[in-house]
Amino acid sequence: MVKEVSHKVRETLRKELGDLGESIYEKQCWDLGVPPSELGYENLDTLSDNVFEAVRYFMGVSKAEKVKNSIRRYSLLNQLSNVKTQKEGFVEIIKKCKLLHELGDVTLSLGNMDESWKHYNKALKLAEEVEKEELILEGMINIGHCHLEIGELDDAETWINKAFDLSEREKFRGKIGDLFDKKGIISWRRGKFEHAENYFKKALALYEEMNDKNALAVCYSSLGDLYGEMEKYDKSIKFYEKADEIFDKSDKHYKRTVLRMNTGVVYSLKKDWEKASEYYQQSREMAAEHRFPNMEAWSLFNLGESFIYMGDYESAEEALLRSIEMLKEQQDPFGEAGAQIKYGQLFVEKGEYEKAARHLKKGIEKLEDLGIPRYLADAFHELGKAEKELKEFEKANQHMERALEIYSRLGLDDRRENVEEDLEEVTKLLKQS
Repeated sequence: MVKEVSHKVRETLRKELGDLGESIYEKQCWDLGVPPSELGYENLDTLSDNVFEAVRYFMGVSKAEKVKNSIRRYSLLNQLSNVKTQKEGFVEIIKKCKLLHELGDVTLSLGNMDESWKHYNKALKLAEEVEKEELILEGMINIGHCHLEIGELDDAETWINKAFDLSEREKFRGKIGDLFDKKGIISWRRGKFEHAENYFKKALALYEEMNDKNALAVCYSSLGDLYGEMEKYDKSIKFYEKADEIFDKSDKHYKRTVLRMNTGVVYSLKKDWEKASEYYQQSREMAAEHRFPNMEAWSLFNLGESFIYMGDYESAEEALLRSIEMLKEQQDPFGEAGAQIKYGQLFVEKGEYEKAARHLKKGIEKLEDLGIPRYLADAFHELGKAEKELKEFEKANQHMERALEIYSRLGLDDRRENVEEDLEEVTKLLKQS
């Protein structure tokens, strides 16, 4: 058993971190006074906390959380198997139920949706056996959240509504705000923005009544995101500022960093590039200070875009190059593709069309592998513009037609009209050549 768990943990760290993982494993075991080949389940919780700190130092919080939860999963499965060997009275069933919920949370964070759903369902059935209403409610909410995470909105809504009915019937007032928040997210993803706004405001009223500061800040942030999508930019900024004011008094460094970047995005949508760049610079500095490398890379990406529109091409190139490097290190193919495309756009603006085409093609290749049509269309349009300047009119025509087809299919009329104008010019030049 000892050899089995030590092998599992060692292999997990090696898979995630390579040789660095092996080194961290060896050091943390010896720091616990345990030979690496003799690590037991009783050491896992302490080891997972210590490994988190070590990985956070080298790789940032996101990777550290993933590694910690991978180790925590082994610990929970072991605890669960031990409970199963006991006589299953009321206390044992409640313990199993709580362990299953925690295991569901951990596997969900690791992206193992099927396993997570299985644990939540088992927990719900056990809670129903002993008629433990709080745990039945938790099961319903978690199953609904699981469906929401994979975009199964109808199933998510069914479970959230069941949980809502139980909360009202059993007076679980503390959960009603969270359920309104979930209803808001479901409505938002369906494009029903006014319904989403209404649900978020209902959640907000409950959180204010309960003086739940953390939940208030999260809800303010959600409203900021929603108003940004509704193009109510001043309202969006107002709610981001409310959220930031609360997070500023806590240790929620990651959430503050995200808020700064999202505020920058809203100023970008307002075309206020100088103000946007201020917020992106703040989010970059905060991410660097607290070791959030993926967030730092995305801040650099957005900062680079701002510099392009401000005409500061030297700063844009520096920011985008560093962003590409970091996103590649973080194994974020979507981010890397976006940064390559933005880097290509920079060279279009500079009139260096061969370089532009080279980087745009790199981004397109990655986006085609990922299957993300909206951004693929943007890239085809930019590539077409570069090829037009290179007098490669046939290629420009083909790529702009691909962009047009995608925009039309997605119903993005404004972008479709922009491509139609450029395509008309390219078609004339192709006929004349």
